[in-house]
Amino acid sequence: MKKWIAIVALALLNACAFTSYTRMFGGYGYSDAPLAQDRYRVTFAGYQDDVPSKAADQALLRSAEVTLTKGYRYFVVVEERNEVLTSSYTVPATQTTETTSKTEGNETRSSSTTTYSEARTVTQKQPATTLTIQCFHDKPAETAGLGAGKVYDAQFLWAELGPRYGVKRPPNA
Repeated sequence: MKKWIAIVALALLNACAFTSYTRMFGGYGYSDAPLAQDRYRVTFAGYQDDVPSKAADQALLRSAEVTLTKGYRYFVVVEERNEVLTSSYTVPATQTTETTSKTEGNETRSSSTTTYSEARTVTQKQPATTLTIQCFHDKPAETAGLGAGKVYDAQFLWAELGPRYGVKRPPNA
């Protein structure tokens, strides 16, 4: 019984630990860095084979969270970089031989089976989005000098994207 409780507890812990919206760990998740008092670089790296739009959404979600936790309400994406990082590795060839023997009287009979798996290359694709954002207390009227220029309401984005990706906690750093 104790063994099953431990297995269930470990499974629940793993389910919580590996949700996609988490601080960067093992090459996956979000990270952010201040560039100025009101400007930040936010990166989200998705899991392998995630769709790029998911990484972009979660970069916007983290941007909204950073904006709100720093006491701002709006942000403008002044620079955006979307990438798909590709990596590959080779699984080596394997050969396994299984032998069975049977003894009857003074005679032993053996038979062997050999299984061979060829080497193969596995390719993984990992989407990543990096945003440079400028934060504002009030909605800016003019964004022409700010690069991409679209104004986002951080509270609206948090309310819309948070539940979509299972984020139930209030925004905090």
